[in-house]
Amino acid sequence: MDVAGARYVDVENVDLEHTVSKFIARWTAQAKLDVDPSLVTLRLVKCGARKPSAEEEKQAVELDDPRLSLAAAGITDGCSLLAFVAGASYRVRCSYFVS
Repeated sequence: MDVAGARYVDVENVDLEHTVSKFIARWTAQAKLDVDPSLVTLRLVKCGARKPSAEEEKQAVELDDPRLSLAAAGITDGCSLLAFVAGASYRVRCSYFVS
């Protein structure tokens, strides 16, 4: 279930050599979420120049190895990510842009 009115937000100056777990920790701090980063899972939505459709979001692939670098996990400029918090009944959107 989504949070009503949730939208994608930019995460700038991302180092593709950082691990998925480091990115999650950075993003939860940036979003000021009061949640342990180990409870957050990211899903990679098909990359493109526009906001992903609901169908593309349904087909998002879970980034299930927190030790992988972002590059190895398939993150590229313009990707969109969905963040899921374990035990929560919502998901959060974030978009990654190089700047």
